[in-house]
Amino acid sequence: MANTLEIYYQGKKEKVHLPSQWKLLGVGEPREVEPISDMEAELRRVLDSPLGLPPLAELCSRAKSAAVIVDDQTRPTPAYLILPQLLKQIERAGVPRDRITVIIGRGTHRVPNQEEIRAKVGAEVAANYRIVIHDPDDKASLVHLGQTRRGTPVWINKVVAEADFSVGIGNVVAHYLTGYAGGPKIILPGVSGRETIVPNHTMVKLPEVRQGRTEGNPLHEDQMEVAQIARLTMKVDVVLNMNNQIVRIVAGEVATAHKAAIQAYNEVYGYRVPALADVTIASGYPLEVELLQSCKALLSADIATRPGGTILLASQCKDGPGPGFYEALREKVEPAQIYQWIFEGKATPTGGPIAGRVKQLLKDKKVVVVTERIAPPQLEEMGMIYAASLDEAISRISSWAKQAQVLAFPAGSSSNPIV
Repeated sequence: MANTLEIYYQGKKEKVHLPSQWKLLGVGEPREVEPISDMEAELRRVLDSPLGLPPLAELCSRAKSAAVIVDDQTRPTPAYLILPQLLKQIERAGVPRDRITVIIGRGTHRVPNQEEIRAKVGAEVAANYRIVIHDPDDKASLVHLGQTRRGTPVWINKVVAEADFSVGIGNVVAHYLTGYAGGPKIILPGVSGRETIVPNHTMVKLPEVRQGRTEGNPLHEDQMEVAQIARLTMKVDVVLNMNNQIVRIVAGEVATAHKAAIQAYNEVYGYRVPALADVTIASGYPLEVELLQSCKALLSADIATRPGGTILLASQCKDGPGPGFYEALREKVEPAQIYQWIFEGKATPTGGPIAGRVKQLLKDKKVVVVTERIAPPQLEEMGMIYAASLDEAISRISSWAKQAQVLAFPAGSSSNPIV
């Protein structure tokens, strides 16, 4: 195979030149899929015939209030393409506009600014509908709904819990904790209290919690139970192509729709690994906002890399390391200690679980990070190696990996390596 490939870096494709002694085993390139040409018609179709549910108009016919949940600025979901028509259909079904609330389901991520809110929901929706940013620590805005079979206390945003009709909008990608994102994650962590998020996310230490697995994954099953306790009426999940354009929309009962969306996602992003690589090259795209989110690409690459191998991660990281990520990784402790810190409040439920997993990875693999937004000393404190460019990263890796079998994932945060 040719020793030149392309990966996404800072939102655009960049060439990577491999040493002649390296053998490229394969490229987990997402399949090229054209975007939906008529969004209005497709949205009408899926909302009129949602999986496992009556039509949206029927679901809203007796509703006096509605909550519409969208994910936040750390996710590429183009909610602004879906919201206008979805909101109009809810209104046509009889829910007054002043009884409809759009909630930014940020979990424990940082609070989005006004520009980010407009970019997520669209200027028209931002100007004409009530927008609420979820706060996992504001007890006055939460309601307690009991607990799950696994003992997780269920604290949910009061607007969502008290709405007659609730619908979430998200996108499906492979996920290191829940098997796949999308589905119930719009509720937990999206609009859950910290007292719900923390015990759920500390299940990261269980061996059944891993990427690509939902059935028998206790963390995912706990999230699904919370979504059902919260009475999430409908979920709308999208699959995006490499240009963050919608190629598939699935709407329906949360568990049924999630299964269908996962299948559609793997048709685009699933990649059967031919052999474990000595060096895996992965882009954090489309989650280049911060290192914490981009490390989902790192953990995907780990699946495809042999013990003792090296992973090159390229990510813009415009927001730096991410909340609590640097603080957890710089400590010279075992992964189990980081998981304990989540319970104790010393590590965030956003940064803690992924920091623990990355800490485990760093025990037997080298990680080289190409970024312009994190200082080299800070990366080194986290146990990683800094490189200013892709060429510099390849040069550094080739100093210890003279000959190497290589895999590449041009959109690592979306790709799903299957071993």
